[in-house]
Amino acid sequence: MDLKEKRREEIIQAAMNVFSKNGFERSKMEAIATEAGIGKGTIYGYFSSKKELFEEMIYYNLDKYKKELSKIIVGQQNFSEKLEGLFRYHASFLNQNLDIFQVINNGELLSHNMKKRLIDEQNSFFELLEKMIEKGISSGEISKNIDREVAVLCIIGSINQFAGKKVFIDRVSADNINSAPLIDILMRGLSGLGDR
Repeated sequence: MDLKEKRREEIIQAAMNVFSKNGFERSKMEAIATEAGIGKGTIYGYFSSKKELFEEMIYYNLDKYKKELSKIIVGQQNFSEKLEGLFRYHASFLNQNLDIFQVINNGELLSHNMKKRLIDEQNSFFELLEKMIEKGISSGEISKNIDREVAVLCIIGSINQFAGKKVFIDRVSADNINSAPLIDILMRGLSGLGDR
């Protein structure tokens, strides 16, 4: 990583800290500069506005999220271990970015381009999970008669809702969540065991 890219990442990390503490509206570029240990003018050499910095922060996290999930999905574990890995990473990601997610939920901050990119990222993740389902079918862990689209939606919805409830509502640390019952129910449905 070159110096310019390293500095850009440091600014994004500082912005994450400031936005998570203060929210978007109350965050100031001066505070972000102070957090990053640089002058305010330096930030404007990388980002034209607070909103652009905010969006780039989200893109940065999306890229990080997608890379990690891709590693889990293409890994050598069996299907249930992959589900567990997806759940653990998603819960941990929510835990680490709790305050940022609350800021993002205010849809007014999202530009049209950003909303489109979020949809594109969601579709990309959907495709990754479809490949995981196909591999599970090939290995015999998943029923060959499974509706792939419904299976992917069940995985995404279940993991997101369960992790979201535990992290956002129950305020449980990702390390302390017992995901075994969720993984068991998903595997029973995906493998066809739930039909017997």
